[in-house]
Amino acid sequence: MRIAALVSLPLLFATACGGPKESEKTGDETKSAAVEIPTGTTVDDKITAGEDPVDWKRFEVETRSPARIGIWWDNPDVAAEVTVRDMFGGAVGRAVHAKGAPRDEITADLRDGTYFIEVVAKNGKSVYTIEVMLGDQPGSSGVPRPE
Repeated sequence: MRIAALVSLPLLFATACGGPKESEKTGDETKSAAVEIPTGTTVDDKITAGEDPVDWKRFEVETRSPARIGIWWDNPDVAAEVTVRDMFGGAVGRAVHAKGAPRDEITADLRDGTYFIEVVAKNGKSVYTIEVMLGDQPGSSGVPRPE
């Protein structure tokens, strides 16, 4: 009887203290799990240097086109880097976030194919909004902020 009580004691403490901390990972931490971004729309996500430092997104280009990728940061003090990669992983555009800036933009002339966006938190955390615009698609002038 005492042995059973001692064996179940760690389980009791784990559940009484709330169990393990819930991870902030969202399932898009690898290139193979990249979340699709339809061009002309915005997608929100979050990166955290400690828990979820990398997010991957992907988009399709049907015909050769100039592209603009806009990233708006809820925490402009986050240290982050955003890289656009071709289907082979080669970098075709990059933005190193400048501390204090609310927005970054990457422009590139892209051929048809699948492209990936790698968002990496180096220090800190932030919710961000990302938008991919191809050709002459009008982009948003910003993300409405409740203030």
